[in-house]
Amino acid sequence: MNTKEDQLKALEAQAELEEVIGQLYQAYAGRFPDQKSFWTRLASDEARHANWVRSFRDKVVGGSIVVPEDRFRMSQVEAALNDVKDHLRRARGQALPLESTLQTAVYIEHSLLETHLFEFLESDKPELKDLLARLHSDTEKHFHALNDLLVGG
Repeated sequence: MNTKEDQLKALEAQAELEEVIGQLYQAYAGRFPDQKSFWTRLASDEARHANWVRSFRDKVVGGSIVVPEDRFRMSQVEAALNDVKDHLRRARGQALPLESTLQTAVYIEHSLLETHLFEFLESDKPELKDLLARLHSDTEKHFHALNDLLVGG
């Protein structure tokens, strides 16, 4: 990630991933009226996450935030994005059982936690560290809420 352009592409890819996850959750909200508020809340959180990531753009351009090459794997984000887009196509195109959608969502949130996809920025700025901590915390909350719903039926 030597150039600013590469860093901005990385930032946008991460934001797009958050956005598409939100679209998937919104599709699930339309499929499951009894859980609509739950899925809509998650979708709203994901849209907020995308906005947070995009808010770093000016700081990357200014150089106060760097996307280090060793912490960001574009191929990893692209693979995750393609996977979520596949799930979104299925959610829009066919009826899916609630258990299957919960398993998918648990997998997505767990993957975000395991791969640390949102911990890809480097800065000594406290506001950035705080925002990344909130992204991590929200993702953990999503994972636990989804997993609880899955195992609790």
